[in-house]
Amino acid sequence: MSYLDDDIVTKNNMATIDEHSRETSVVDEYLEKIRDDGDRLKAIEYIDQLDFYDKVALLLSIEILGSSFDLLKSNGYHQWYATYKKIK
Repeated sequence: MSYLDDDIVTKNNMATIDEHSRETSVVDEYLEKIRDDGDRLKAIEYIDQLDFYDKVALLLSIEILGSSFDLLKSNGYHQWYATYKKIK
């Protein structure tokens, strides 16, 4: 079945699907580089709670900054982690 066979799916939806697939692989590749399993799990929890626009910003940060980007040192992660520690 092709995307074009379905009347509901438009070219815009196809672009969104392709971008989402790309987003997932870029973020997954970044997460694989986090060596400590505990840090990786916390990073996954942090990313899961982000809204759409924050996830887009994360994706752009990873792509544009490359190896100089460190999620675990970001302000957003530190703020989230402070709350996370209080809950746990």
